[in-house]
Amino acid sequence: MSDKEDDRIPPHSPTAERAVLGAALADPWALGIAQEKLEPGDFYDSERGRLFQVMREMFAAGEIVDSITLAAKIKPDDPGGAFLSRLNALIESCPAVATVERYVRIVVDNATARKVLTLSTAIGRDIGSRPGEAAEVLREFESAIYAATTRLHHREPQSFAQLMPKMMDAIEDWNKDGSHVRGVRFGFASVDMMIGGILPSNLCVLAGEPGHGKTTLAIQVAISTARAGWRVLYCTLEMDAREVLLHAIAARAAVSLTAIRAGGIGLDGHGKMLAAEHALEALDVQVDDTPALASVALRAKAIRWQASASGSPGLLIIDHLQLLAGPRSDSRRLEISALANGLKALAKELGIPILLLSQLSRPREGEAKRRPTYHRLKESGDIEAAADQVLLVWRPGRYLEGPDIPRVELAELVLAKNRNGPTGVRTVVFDGETLSFRSLAPEEAKVLTQDAKQEWGG
Repeated sequence: MSDKEDDRIPPHSPTAERAVLGAALADPWALGIAQEKLEPGDFYDSERGRLFQVMREMFAAGEIVDSITLAAKIKPDDPGGAFLSRLNALIESCPAVATVERYVRIVVDNATARKVLTLSTAIGRDIGSRPGEAAEVLREFESAIYAATTRLHHREPQSFAQLMPKMMDAIEDWNKDGSHVRGVRFGFASVDMMIGGILPSNLCVLAGEPGHGKTTLAIQVAISTARAGWRVLYCTLEMDAREVLLHAIAARAAVSLTAIRAGGIGLDGHGKMLAAEHALEALDVQVDDTPALASVALRAKAIRWQASASGSPGLLIIDHLQLLAGPRSDSRRLEISALANGLKALAKELGIPILLLSQLSRPREGEAKRRPTYHRLKESGDIEAAADQVLLVWRPGRYLEGPDIPRVELAELVLAKNRNGPTGVRTVVFDGETLSFRSLAPEEAKVLTQDAKQEWGG
């Protein structure tokens, strides 16, 4: 086992590698920690990696792992006990068994650094040997970097006793203001009471068929959340940042988007637009419209954004999942599953709620009048498995034929999954002129409901 330290060779620490092996030989507890977080390839010295591999195999088989049993396993013929003496020297080199986690972290960090250096060299080689494929090479590199660095974010188990103080503080705060909704709200009392709010570390999927208003609702959530004092990062892979702002202005000013584009908003509309301008400028909403955004780049953006937060709460909105580039896979279904699971992990890592927009597959023939279910989440059922909540947007009026499609129509928000409470359906109003959703007022409920029954034969 060569112990020579050299600044010119890749990052490694012989001291830390010896300390990990020594602690693992001295105490089964230390071996358990090491085998949970390390791979044999993490050791720069191949012989130390081989020792660790055998120790893991013995541990998994339920065998006693110490210097004597390991020596007997690797070198049953050990003249003079030289190999056993070297193993005992490893135990003696360990400063303290209780510090094994610190040394494990050093080994992991160095292994990750070496992996990144290797990948950097590889990308330089591939860029030169694959002309015209720079985008594909970069995507492969991003996926590899993500895989290499994900393991750095490791959480230790916590006991109820450790978790209890913050939990009791939170419960006390919840009961002080008398509110029944925590976290991010959708802005409709009936919906928010049912969901209970999108909480930190939650992944909420907002899904719908194309043209049913997913983006419209997401922009409204962004505005209402920012008005409540939250920061919002809106990552749009579908629209330009200016289009997002235009939709926000129309919704906030309650002015026809068509009229804005056509230059026909009138004097009253101008006044509303100015008021909307001042209101929106005061909000902490950032829009990122990077095209063909890869998941690893999204993660980096989110980490930087959250790091600048100074402790204030934040919401990440992604529009939408099917346009996000994920780790390379032979199956788009597997790629979508990996993306959904990765975003749930990101929500937990950063301690923020994530609102993830997703498409529903178009209804089959004869299904247009049926309320959608989460089974129609496009390209992967694993999206539902990763989500804490799944909210489906459904506008049955989209399937009306002819010129008489109403400007104002009923829409349904279907809470198909709710890890924190009940599921159900709530009716709201969609205004096709201002492209906005709003609560159903009592005076219009009877009229719109009757119109819907006539149109749909209900």
